[in-house]
Amino acid sequence: TLGEALFDAETGVSTVTVTGVSPGSVTVTAVSDDNHEVAASAVVTVNPIYVSSVALSETSLTLKEGNRTTLTATLAPDNASNQAVTWLASPAGVVALDPTAATAVNGVSTVSVEALSEGTASIIVTTADGNKQAACVVTVPVKVKELRLNKSELTLGPNESEALVPTFTPGDAANRTLRWSSSDTSVATV
Repeated sequence: TLGEALFDAETGVSTVTVTGVSPGSVTVTAVSDDNHEVAASAVVTVNPIYVSSVALSETSLTLKEGNRTTLTATLAPDNASNQAVTWLASPAGVVALDPTAATAVNGVSTVSVEALSEGTASIIVTTADGNKQAACVVTVPVKVKELRLNKSELTLGPNESEALVPTFTPGDAANRTLRWSSSDTSVATV
């Protein structure tokens, strides 16, 4: 933008302040009021503000199959000229991202993450300006597929007790928490 022309009475010269607005080049021209055929010009180049870094709100998280969460990418500086980013999940099939391409607003971009199937995936955000990257590792835990007890029948006398021991399949199932109950606590308690 051009500021208001300032006239210096001592030197008799009119000056103007030029302020960069957005990246690009323009020609600023001054034309004499006295003789419109006399002019001078200068090429003004406004440099872009480059992205220096990108960071994610999380670097790792665990998400149960079917659940969703939101990741936030923050660009620095927040007034970078090109704030376009792309989001990628690798390998495919563990999580779904929406959207996969976006333009940050004031240096902030968000993506919705949905857990699709068991496994581990890296979510990578990449800036269009400078290919700056940040990553978050998402783990979708392995669910219990089968549960067995060491005994299917147990005979006890009054005040006798014995342990029932569970076995989980698959062996690497993440959540092994059990809720135990008795169908009749007047006969046996857990």
